[in-house]
Amino acid sequence: MKLWTVRRFGFVLRVNFSREFSQVQDLALNSREPQGGGLFSVLDDYLKLEFLIDYWYDEGMGIASLILFKFDEDDWAELENSCSARSVEWRIRCAHILDLVDHEISTKILIEFLHSDAGDLVVAAADSLRSKGMTCLPLNRIEALKRLSAEGSPPVRLMIEKLLSQLSRPDEA
Repeated sequence: MKLWTVRRFGFVLRVNFSREFSQVQDLALNSREPQGGGLFSVLDDYLKLEFLIDYWYDEGMGIASLILFKFDEDDWAELENSCSARSVEWRIRCAHILDLVDHEISTKILIEFLHSDAGDLVVAAADSLRSKGMTCLPLNRIEALKRLSAEGSPPVRLMIEKLLSQLSRPDEA
């Protein structure tokens, strides 16, 4: 396996999966700015790639978060407006990185992800909201999380219980 170093927008990407390299190379070595000049299209293309699960957690999340950290307000607005049209896998990856930034749209997107019928997406969003220190959620989402917790595996139950325990009670708000 070859190790490739790719530089784009001040990011250094080290890619060691040849199957993915051509996709990342097209994304990262393109000599012109993304359409519209924003970084949303770079993140969008990156989250659409097929990743080995270990690669995503070891490298991919870091690369995606570096892109996210450089977002401007136009990129945030485009992310907010585009999420619902993306695949569940894309939205799960997005949820994994949204807890790393302190932007109101990141929290808004994560709360929107809680409305999904896809359990894995709801769990990813809940985990990111827990990591962000979320203290308030709509009552219907709290009830849905309680149901998911009751049906979930022990790690899912524990994570949701931690999120629910940090939420303010309605009579405390």
